[in-house]
Amino acid sequence: MVEMIAGRYAQLYLTPAEGMCRSERFLRITKEGEAYEGRLDHFRTSPLDRYVPVKTPAGPVETLNFGLREDFVSAVRILRDRCELTEIPETEDAVLITGLTDWGKIRAHEKAYRATGCTDWEKERRRFLQDREGCTSPLLLTCEGPLRGISAEVAGVSEEKWRKISAPIRRYGMLTRFVTEKKWGALENPGWDPILRDCIGIFAALRSYDDVLAKRILPAPSDAARRAVDALQEAVCCWGGSDPFRLLHYIYNETDLFETPV
Repeated sequence: MVEMIAGRYAQLYLTPAEGMCRSERFLRITKEGEAYEGRLDHFRTSPLDRYVPVKTPAGPVETLNFGLREDFVSAVRILRDRCELTEIPETEDAVLITGLTDWGKIRAHEKAYRATGCTDWEKERRRFLQDREGCTSPLLLTCEGPLRGISAEVAGVSEEKWRKISAPIRRYGMLTRFVTEKKWGALENPGWDPILRDCIGIFAALRSYDDVLAKRILPAPSDAARRAVDALQEAVCCWGGSDPFRLLHYIYNETDLFETPV
């Protein structure tokens, strides 16, 4: 998986180090699209590594799921943190990266441009690079393991079930943030953000909303947060559908839940 994506993001061949973001090679790769193939020994890889493209109402997102946490940490440092040796909290198990230049897209655009007989590629390249939607691809990095490091005991489910449902809760939770920010902007009441993300994630994992589980894994437990979970449970029951993104649309456009402070 890493080798495949490194063809478009060659900085993955570099090993994170202090000051790497200012190095000549890093800048040539990320700013100029210099082709570079080194070694990927800093990624151990795992049979659980998965590349999963996902279609959302706000556009496609490429999901890279790492079977080993150390590989996830390396990828986050390289792609999000510009190859620096940053601290990644143990509770951080999903990272959405937008705005990262996809040199694979740019090379494909160059090929199509030249195929038309046009020759002023440098001018077209500068124009295309200014189109951030056109020359970037959203990436969602996730890693295997219990959601946010929460134990199965705290979640109130078996180890096997928690291991199984953590992945979709994690993935759809972050996809919820991507869709909401692209379509409706950031929530005025940020306290709703983690509760809503867990709601859509739990629904995607179970095809129903388990309010007991939602309360057990609240990032910031409070009476207001628990009342928000109860309100979401009522909304889901009133809706009665089965698609997580349609549920998200319903909550945003046909309820007034976000008027209640959390």
